[in-house]
Amino acid sequence: MLENMTETGIQLAERDIVALENSLGVRLPSSYRSFLLKYNGGRPTPEYFPIQNYAPSDFGGIQLFFGLKWKIKSCNLDWEYSTMSGRFPGDFLPIAGDDTGNLLCMKLKGGQGTDEGVILYWDHEDEHSPPTHDNLFFVARSFEALLESLHHRDMKLEIAKAQAKAQRRLN
Repeated sequence: MLENMTETGIQLAERDIVALENSLGVRLPSSYRSFLLKYNGGRPTPEYFPIQNYAPSDFGGIQLFFGLKWKIKSCNLDWEYSTMSGRFPGDFLPIAGDDTGNLLCMKLKGGQGTDEGVILYWDHEDEHSPPTHDNLFFVARSFEALLESLHHRDMKLEIAKAQAKAQRRLN
């Protein structure tokens, strides 16, 4: 669960969120709007989240939640959206990045609202042209669920998993 945010952006006003929504042509989930108004992006503690069916790892880490009006362009939601548009299938908003260039994305428009707000992990190293869903992996049903899923790394558990995996290969 989210405990703390550091290196957050400047304070936003409701009109800033409305302008973003108008440019995207959607209304953002209320929990995400509240998050932007409170923090405007930044670095979360803890930073780790689960990823389903992702072969390289069953978790990822958030380096930065994107915001609005940041001095560094690549830290801005609108810049990320326009830059990444067309690289995902469907309509996604990049909301955070990890330290290797992969992104957490929020589904903006769902089929009859069923998957709207879902959070997916986008692996940039397995990008396809044209885009497919093959490099998108489920993280959370909603932004609230993402924040709830944040956890600290358990190095003892990771070492035990790695040892078990190595032992299975030897057998």
